[in-house]
Amino acid sequence: MSNDGDYPDWIFALDKLPNERNQRDLHAIFLRLQKLDAFTNLPSSLLLQICQCAFYEELDEDVVLFRQGDHGHNWYFLISGKLTCTSSEIRNQKKVFHTKVLTGGCNLGQCLLDHRAHPITVVTKEWCELLRVEKGDLARLWENQAGLEKLLGSKSVEILEDSHNGYPSQNGLNAIWQRSPDKHLIVKNQRSRSPSPQGKSRSPRKPSEKKRASPSPSIKMSIKKLHHAGFVLRTLILDRTPSLIRDHRVAGAGSRTYRRCMIGSEMVDWILQQSPPSLIKCRLHAVGMWQALLEEGALSHVGRELPFADNRQLYRFQEDHLGLESQSNPVEVQRAEEDWAETLELLTKICSDALMRLILVKPSKIRTWGQQPDKREVDELEIVYEELLHIKALAHLSKMVKRELAKVLMIQTVAKGGTTIFHQGDEGHSWYIILHGSVSVIKYGQGVVCVLNEGDDFGKLALVNDAPRAATIVVREDNCQFLKVDKGDFNRILKNVEANTVRLKEHGKDVLVLQTVLIDKRTNSPAGSSKVQRYSVMAGIPEKILEYLMETRIDGNIDEVDTLLEDFLLTHIIFMPVSKLCKSLLNHYHSECLSAPAQNNINAANDDFILAKKKKVASFVDFWSTVAGSSFNESAAVGDFLETLSLDAQEDTRAHPELQDSLTKIKRTLDRLRRDDECTQSHTWEVRKQGLCEFRRPSSDGTGSKQRAPVRVHDEAIFRVFCADHTYTTLRTSVSTAVKQIINSASEKMSLGGHDLVLCEVKSCGERVTFRSDDICVTSRLSCNGYIFVSPREHLDALTPLPSQDGPEEGTITILETMDSREIAHQLTLYDFELFKCIHESELIYSNFGRHNFPGCITANLDLFIRRFNEIQYWVATELVLATNIQKRVLLLKKFLKIALHCRELNNVNAFFAVMMGINNTAVTRLAQTWDKLPAKFKKVHTELEAVMDPTRNHRTYRLWIAKLSPPTIPFMPLLLKDLTFIHDGNKNYFDGLVNFEKMHLIASSIRMVKYSRSEPYAAESTSLVKNVPEIREYVRHLQVIDNQKLLNQHSNRIEPPKTV
Repeated sequence: MSNDGDYPDWIFALDKLPNERNQRDLHAIFLRLQKLDAFTNLPSSLLLQICQCAFYEELDEDVVLFRQGDHGHNWYFLISGKLTCTSSEIRNQKKVFHTKVLTGGCNLGQCLLDHRAHPITVVTKEWCELLRVEKGDLARLWENQAGLEKLLGSKSVEILEDSHNGYPSQNGLNAIWQRSPDKHLIVKNQRSRSPSPQGKSRSPRKPSEKKRASPSPSIKMSIKKLHHAGFVLRTLILDRTPSLIRDHRVAGAGSRTYRRCMIGSEMVDWILQQSPPSLIKCRLHAVGMWQALLEEGALSHVGRELPFADNRQLYRFQEDHLGLESQSNPVEVQRAEEDWAETLELLTKICSDALMRLILVKPSKIRTWGQQPDKREVDELEIVYEELLHIKALAHLSKMVKRELAKVLMIQTVAKGGTTIFHQGDEGHSWYIILHGSVSVIKYGQGVVCVLNEGDDFGKLALVNDAPRAATIVVREDNCQFLKVDKGDFNRILKNVEANTVRLKEHGKDVLVLQTVLIDKRTNSPAGSSKVQRYSVMAGIPEKILEYLMETRIDGNIDEVDTLLEDFLLTHIIFMPVSKLCKSLLNHYHSECLSAPAQNNINAANDDFILAKKKKVASFVDFWSTVAGSSFNESAAVGDFLETLSLDAQEDTRAHPELQDSLTKIKRTLDRLRRDDECTQSHTWEVRKQGLCEFRRPSSDGTGSKQRAPVRVHDEAIFRVFCADHTYTTLRTSVSTAVKQIINSASEKMSLGGHDLVLCEVKSCGERVTFRSDDICVTSRLSCNGYIFVSPREHLDALTPLPSQDGPEEGTITILETMDSREIAHQLTLYDFELFKCIHESELIYSNFGRHNFPGCITANLDLFIRRFNEIQYWVATELVLATNIQKRVLLLKKFLKIALHCRELNNVNAFFAVMMGINNTAVTRLAQTWDKLPAKFKKVHTELEAVMDPTRNHRTYRLWIAKLSPPTIPFMPLLLKDLTFIHDGNKNYFDGLVNFEKMHLIASSIRMVKYSRSEPYAAESTSLVKNVPEIREYVRHLQVIDNQKLLNQHSNRIEPPKTV
C-alpha cells in the first residue's frame, strides 16, 4: 500500500460505518495509527478495536468542540492542528479564565467514563484532524482493555494549569460568539468526508489549507444561513414538538442506542404540517429541504450517510450530534418564530437542487443500512425530466429520449479545479453534461482549444463512433457538477428509440416518422389519470403529417392532454403556409366522391368512410379557428377557403343529411370571420416623441376608447422622417408599407436628390440602424427615443440625434411622491397586459425565424411590448440619476423596490424584471452614498429580489417561480424570445427533406405558455384606496426616459462625483 501522504486509504476506511469495514480497511487504519506516538505502545488487540469503532473528523477554524459544563457524548484524539481550551472560575467575586493551546497527540473527553460534565471549553484554533469515539464504544474499550488507561493518561486535558486573570481578548472565544449571533451555531464550518469514487484516490488536505471546498447549491448562499435555518427548525421542533427529538435504540447484532435523534419520515411529516400547503406541495419537496441541510452539515445521519431518506433512518441536528444544550430558551424561540417565514423561503429555493442531487445518486451504489440501492419513483423521474427540459445540450433530443435519460443519469461532483476527467486517447465510457462549472478542452500540440460552460456536453462522440477520446478534459474550477450517462445506458437508449420508431415510406423514401410516447389520460378513477401509449410525429412531409392528424387526432372529441394537433396549428406557418394548408384541406375533403343515393347500399361502407373524412375536415377547421384566433380571421386565404368549403359542404348535405352538423360548424366559423371583418376598423397610429405608437380611435361617447387594440396590417401610421439637417416631413402610410416606398415618398416630399437613399433609425446615443429595403412596419421597431432619418448612403456618418432625443432634464420625483406604490404597479400591470394581449402568437415565430421569411406579416405588437420593457427600466434609472438630493434619491430607491415587490405580487414578471434592471443599471449601482443610506430592511429586500433574477442554470429560479403562477401573468418576454432563439438555432428545420417536428413541439410549448398566461383577465378595478388613479394611469402610459447610457452615467457622476485616488 502507498504511503498515507499520497493515498489516504485510512480516511476512506474511517468514513465507513463500523460494521462495513473489512480487513483491508482495518489494516489501513491500523498502519496509520501506529505512526502516532500515543498509539505506538498500545496492544495490537486494543488498537484494532479502536480501528473498528473510531470515526474521522476534520474541523475548520473557530469551531466549538464542546463547552464547559456540557455532558459529553464523544472522546476525541487530536491528530493534527491546534485547539484552544478555556475554563473559568469565580475568584474574589470575579470571573477568571484559564487558557491553554493544545497540539497534536492530545486527547479530550475521558470525563465520559465517570459521567462528569466537561470541565473546559474547547475551540479549534486552526484546521484540525481528530479521531472520535462515541461514549458507549469508549466504555466498552475501558472495560475490556486495561491498556486504554495508558492512552487516556498521555497528554489528557481536563484541568488547565496555565492561566491569566481577566477576560480573553476579542480575538479569543468572545470573538467567536460575537461573530455568530446564533450562539448555538457552533459547527457552521464542520465537514465530514464522503467516500470517493471507486478506484480513485484523494490526498489529505494540508493544514495550511484554511478552507475546504464543499458542494454548493445552484443558489449560492453562505453556510451560515443554512445553519441558521437548522437552528430555526431545531428550536421550533423543541418548542412545538419536543418528542420528535428523542433517543432511539437500533436492534440487531450491533444493537445500540442513538441519543437525541429524529426519524426521517417524522421529520418530513413535521415540516409539511408546519408549512403552508401552497409552499410545499408534496413530500418530495420536504425531503429536498432536509437534504439541503444534510449536505451543508446543519444535519447529520447517525451513520454518516449523505442522502436523506423518507423512512426510518435516524438524523441529528449538529447541536445534538455534539451534545450541546437540549432545551431552547424563550428568546431563541421568539427569534426562531420571527425567522420562520424567511427560513421556509430559503429552503424552498434550494430544495429543488438538493432534491435533484438526491434523486440522481439513487442508481449509484449508495450505502443504505441493510437495503438495496433505491430505484427512482415516477414522481422523481418527472422532476428530473422537468430539469432536463432546461439543459442546452439536450434541447435537440426528443421527449422520449429525455425521459429515458431521466432514468439513468447520475451526478458526479469534482471538488478540485485542475482535475482531469479523461485524457486524449482514452477509451470512452461516459457522456458528460456540465451542470455547474466549466472545463477546458485540450488537444495535444494545440493546448486549450475551447472552454465549455454550464449546459454544454462532451464525450458523446467517442460513444457514438466507439472511438478513443479526441481531447483531454480538465476541470477549470472547484466543485464542478456533471450529469453522466454510462456507455451501456447510452447505447441502450439509442436502441430503444429505434425500436419504438415507425417509419412510413413511399417510393423507398421516408415520408413520416412516428415514435411511441406515454401520455397522461384523464380517467374517473381515484388516481385521476393513467398513462396511455400513443404515436407522436417526429418528422415528415407536411401533407403526410396533416393526413396522419386527420386520421388519428380528429374524432369529434379533441384530446386536451395530447397536444400534437395544437402543436401543428401553432407552428404550421413555418413549414406549411396558410394557403398551402387550405389547399391540402380542400384536397382531403374532395379526395373521394360519394356514391349517388340511387345506388342504395352497394357502396355504403365506402360512403361511411368518405363521410367520416369530410366530417374530420369540418372538425379540423373548427379547432383551427379556436387555436389561431385573430390570425385565422385576418387571413384572406382562410376567407376564400371557408367560402368554397361552405358551398361544397352545403351541396353534399343535400344528398347526405349526416353532414348537417359539419356544415353547421363550417357556417359558424365563416359567420364568425365575417363578423370580425365588419367589426374590425382600421386604426391610425402616431409615432410620438417617445417612439410609442398610440392609436387614436373615436368612440360612441366621444371620449376615446380605454382598451388598446392590436396593430394590424391594414392600419395606418403617422410619423416624421428627418434629414441630416434635422428638417423633417410627416408621412401617413400603411403599417405594411415597405421601406423602399417610404423612401420614395419622403424623397418626393422633401425634394431629395440622389438614387442611393437609405432609411435608418438614429438612436439618442448616436447609433445608426439601417433598415432593409423590403422591411415593413419600421415605426414599431424604434427604440425609446429613436427617430427615423433618410439620407444618401455615403452621408450616413453625418447623421446626428436631435437635442430632444436626450430625454428629460428634470425628474418627476415631486409627482411620484404623491402616488401610491401599489397603484403604480397596478397601472403598470394593466397597461402591460393590454400590450401583452395584443401580441399574436405568430409574431413570436415571425420574429424568431426572420420577418423577411413571412411576406406581409408584421411583428408590431411584439416590438411595442419589448420597447415597453426597455422604457420601464430606463424610467427607473432616469428618475434616480435626475434626483439631485440624496435624501430624495433614497426615497425613490425605496419606492422603486416597493413597486418591484408589488409587480411580483401581481404576477407582472416582465415589469418586475424591468424595474430591477433599472435599479441595477450601472449609473445607479455606482451611487455608493445613496446605497449606504438605504435602510437595512430595503437592502435585504433588494438582495432577495436579485436572487429571483439569478441567471445561473438557465434562469432556473425564474422558471421555477413562473411555473407555480396561475393566470393572468405577464412573463419575462426577453427570456422567452431567447428560449425560442435557442430552440431555432440548436435544431434544424428539416432532416433529409422531412419537417423536424420535434422542433415544432418545442416551439409550440413556449407559445402555449404565452396563451396560458393571458387566459384570464386582470382585475381592472384598483384595490388601493387612492383618489388620483386617473393621474397615475396617465403617468405610467407616458413615461419620459433617458435611454442613452452615456448620458445616464454623466448625470450619475454629477450627483455623486467619483472618488479620486
